[in-house]
Amino acid sequence: MDENLENFSNADFDARLFVSYIIGTNKVSNVLCTIDNRIRELATLIYQHVADNHIDLFKRASGIDNLQNVLQAVEDKIRNLSISLSKVKKKIDTPHETLSTNVTHFKNLHTTCAVLRNISRIATLMKRIQSRSKDLCQCAMYVNELDFIFNNMEWEGIHVLESYNRALVQVRESMVSQAWSLINSSYELSDQTQLATGLQVFYHLNMLMDVIHELVTKWKSEFVSVLSSSVDIDSLTQRMRTRQKIQQGGSGPGRASLSAVGGQAAAFHVAIWTSLDGTIDKMEQLISCSRLLGLTLMKQRETHIDVCMTSICRLDQYISELYPSLAELLIHEMLINWQNNKNSEKYSSILLIFASANFKETLTPQENNIDSSSSIDNAISHNQINDNRADIRNALISNEGFLGWASDQLATKLSIVSNQSPVIKEVLEGEYPKLLKLILDLERRVTSTLSNEFSNDSNYDQYTLSSTHHQTTLEQLPSCLVRALHPFETAYLSRSVSRLFDRVTLAFSTSTTAGPDTNELNDIIQTAANELGYVTVHHDLLLKVTRNLDKLIALFATKTEALIYSGGISVVQLTDSQTLGQQNNIHLVNLLCQFGTNLQLTVNKRLSNLNTITASNINHKRYNKSSTCLDGTFPLTTTIETMTPIKNPLQLISESTRNHLNNLCISILNPFLLAISNKIDEILSSMHNEYDSYQNVSVNELNKLYC
Repeated sequence: MDENLENFSNADFDARLFVSYIIGTNKVSNVLCTIDNRIRELATLIYQHVADNHIDLFKRASGIDNLQNVLQAVEDKIRNLSISLSKVKKKIDTPHETLSTNVTHFKNLHTTCAVLRNISRIATLMKRIQSRSKDLCQCAMYVNELDFIFNNMEWEGIHVLESYNRALVQVRESMVSQAWSLINSSYELSDQTQLATGLQVFYHLNMLMDVIHELVTKWKSEFVSVLSSSVDIDSLTQRMRTRQKIQQGGSGPGRASLSAVGGQAAAFHVAIWTSLDGTIDKMEQLISCSRLLGLTLMKQRETHIDVCMTSICRLDQYISELYPSLAELLIHEMLINWQNNKNSEKYSSILLIFASANFKETLTPQENNIDSSSSIDNAISHNQINDNRADIRNALISNEGFLGWASDQLATKLSIVSNQSPVIKEVLEGEYPKLLKLILDLERRVTSTLSNEFSNDSNYDQYTLSSTHHQTTLEQLPSCLVRALHPFETAYLSRSVSRLFDRVTLAFSTSTTAGPDTNELNDIIQTAANELGYVTVHHDLLLKVTRNLDKLIALFATKTEALIYSGGISVVQLTDSQTLGQQNNIHLVNLLCQFGTNLQLTVNKRLSNLNTITASNINHKRYNKSSTCLDGTFPLTTTIETMTPIKNPLQLISESTRNHLNNLCISILNPFLLAISNKIDEILSSMHNEYDSYQNVSVNELNKLYC
């Protein structure tokens, strides 16, 4: 193909560029001639092709004509259909417009009627609120219904509803204020009725969970504040100086303010114990408040018809009460929304309150049965509800209530302060029995308060409280408190052992082979008795110090054993007067006997009238009545410690004296007693030999002997 003709077949052929190129190269005549020749050849080829295929071309042309006719017919039909539709549309437009107008009228009427009904209902409820202003619970239900109505309608722009909404806000604020007043006054007066009313009002206002969380947060902050100020060095020093100024008439020239050393130590100790006493009082008050709140939630039942007709999810699947308590309603909400992390802090506060009231004691043992009896929201499966139920039960069982939380805070704070201040560490560890007495006083007062609540209130049903609940509450109170004081108890016991050992070591270091004299022996015994006298506040601590006395007796026996003279024949000789070794050993035996006898007499005199001795026997024999089965046998869950009675301190000291001192006395006297036994055997043997010799002598010889 010619180069010029190839340009025409290119996809990007540009006629203007081609013409410019031809003109520029002066090839116009050649190109025109070539193109003319090609056109003639192309015409010839087309003519030849038509001549050869004219029959097929005619057939195709006929088919195209037929298709054009068909398309023309379809177009005519479509045009006719469009004209018909236009006529029908003209006939329908008017009725449709009329119907649309009527529908719009009905819709507006319906909306208007709904707004009017809401306005009428709102007006009625507002009148009822004004007429029943003293019935807070019923008014709270009306306010809750009004909130629901306002939240489900567009009331902005309607002057009447705007005025009602402003009035509703004022009523709600006033009702919340009155409910808080009831709650605060109920704690001041210990009035459970007012507290129940206030809580029920907040439940109807959908604020109960927030109120409980706010109360718990407030109590926690109060306790942390009191605890921090009670062990703060600066605060204690300031209070001590203020008290001294009041007693001494102020400071002036010549008066010096010393730290907690020397003469100021006693005043500083008094300030510490006074502050800790106030902390324990605050702790008791907050524990009582939390328990009162929990018991009220468990006791107060919701009798509104809407709540009664609603299926409630409970932790205990076997309870089917018609009127659920406020606690069960809170648990129902927790079971539904347990996975919501936004409310985790509120759920923790609620579980803490329930644990303070021992709500877990009212639950039956959990089984792996799926509760499908209640018709709950389809969005939450029964499996999810049962999983949430198991999580809540475990969290409730492991929670120790406000008492456990306060004990942890107390332990943490005292540990931090004692590490930071040697003075406070000396007070807490050196005078640990005082700290333990504060805790035991707290236990006694809380236990007494709880006993009075059970004895004075008979409205607790079988699903709220039981005898098991009462007994468990009274027995489990001191566990977390004693656990919090364990580091200080360990330090005190270590100091007690050191004091006892130092006294024994000092007595033997100043003496010769004869051992301690009577005054030193009395000092050791008096030190041991004083150690027991300091810890008579609690039986367990008394037992632990008694075990320290066992170590004291063992050390005394070891020191005495080192003074025993055991060398040579002089220890066992019987022919002459007592040797120095025999006198020394006999003196040591008398010393051991005197020490053991005087120690037991002194301890018996000091501890004989203590309640901790007699109460321990009663407490540890409780298994004889409560831990036996119907056939008189012990249950499988009873441990060996439960079945084994614990000895009292007097028995432990007596046993320790018998094991250490008596055995040592016997070991000292054994060689001498063995020598005496051997000597008696020799004498008896010689007596028998003489008798046999007399038997062999004749009668005549005997007569000669006596003549």
